[in-house]
Amino acid sequence: MAQHYPTIRFASNELRDWASFHEACAKKFGFPDYYGRNRDAWIDCMRGDELAPGNPADDASIDILLVEFPNTHGVSGEMKDVCEFLYSGFASVNDYRRKVGCRPLFVLVDSPEYGGQDARV
Repeated sequence: MAQHYPTIRFASNELRDWASFHEACAKKFGFPDYYGRNRDAWIDCMRGDELAPGNPADDASIDILLVEFPNTHGVSGEMKDVCEFLYSGFASVNDYRRKVGCRPLFVLVDSPEYGGQDARV
């Protein structure tokens, strides 16, 4: 029997540039209104101190949270920078969680909707 994990999905039309990336993440992860919409603020929020109550990433009963982004391979320009940050940013957050005695939580998945099959912790 296949296991089903909670998944936060981003649609292709939500991610066009840095501004849309930050806006979509703020909405999906429940970042606070004062979220700075930059890389450092994103990492601070994803570490867990700034997530809204009830957010799946803040649920201790969840072992793995899949984060599905469309088409993270083969992009160019500003979106290439965003996609590279996705991998390094989630890796940084998972490393931080390990260092403070928590389990790594996030698995980044290149959306199968766009032919991606890559999953990274």
